[in-house]
Amino acid sequence: MKGLRRILQWGVPVAVSVAVLALLLGRDDIDLLGVLGSIRPSVTKTLVPAFLVYGAVSLWIEAISLVRMSGAPRDVFSLATAARVKAASYLAYTAHYTLGVGALTVLLRRRAGLSLGDSAGVVLLIAFYDLGVALILVTVGAMMLGADTPGVRAGLVAGAGVAIVAGFAFLRAPFDLGPLERIRSLSIFGAVRTARVRALIELGLLRVVFSFTFVGLIGAGLHAFGIQVPPAELIVNTLLVALVAALPIAVAGIGTGNAAFVYAFRAYGDPQTLLACSLAVAAGMIVLRAGIGLVFAREFAREAIEAVRRGEAEHE
Repeated sequence: MKGLRRILQWGVPVAVSVAVLALLLGRDDIDLLGVLGSIRPSVTKTLVPAFLVYGAVSLWIEAISLVRMSGAPRDVFSLATAARVKAASYLAYTAHYTLGVGALTVLLRRRAGLSLGDSAGVVLLIAFYDLGVALILVTVGAMMLGADTPGVRAGLVAGAGVAIVAGFAFLRAPFDLGPLERIRSLSIFGAVRTARVRALIELGLLRVVFSFTFVGLIGAGLHAFGIQVPPAELIVNTLLVALVAALPIAVAGIGTGNAAFVYAFRAYGDPQTLLACSLAVAAGMIVLRAGIGLVFAREFAREAIEAVRRGEAEHE
């Protein structure tokens, strides 16, 4: 049974990615050779600097977020340490979102000296903030653009945002909730319950900036392929694509994210060029994160390496 569950856990995302990509490439208005031919050297000249800027800025924001919410002393868990911890988890995130969450949780526990439950709480809190920020920005953008915005149902998105706010109110209520008290007292919710309001507001602002760095990256990708999208539509559609790509039903959002990209921006470019753009951005993201993850992969084994060195020193 355990083996079957593991096969499904890894096999289903691969199958979904392959199936969705096959459906996209099987469309009459999309030709594989045409898609590959659209990725010219001029595209690389625009995307490489954009990815370098995005990688540096997003990692810096991630490090600040981890330091702010961990509550660990700076001499124990500095910004540099937090950046290494996040960087080391990138490789796992590339393979599978759940694996990345687990890796980041373990590394945060080791470096910041938190309990496993508190570490998981910090990681999940940041993830929920990203979800909440995306929902709020999409809702506001949809209202600005009008009810006819393709793919947007502002009421549904707003309802999800209200549910997130209600969740925070439940976890931070200043009175006893009776039978529900046992649920909110779980260590995994500790970061939400105990963080100062100022810290939570700061985290929200940080994650807004984080979201806009991704919007900027997508904007650069679209520009590289000669596709011009108005700012409001760029924000709304990019975050919608990010929400779809974040669903853990495909490998690194491949397939599902590409399909959402082609659909969301269909009013501004032909499907073949849009698919080429989405594939180029997805490939760049995988290379960036996998590369950073490999550079900092040693972080996973740091304690083991130091223990071996200490043992060797004692025998000398």
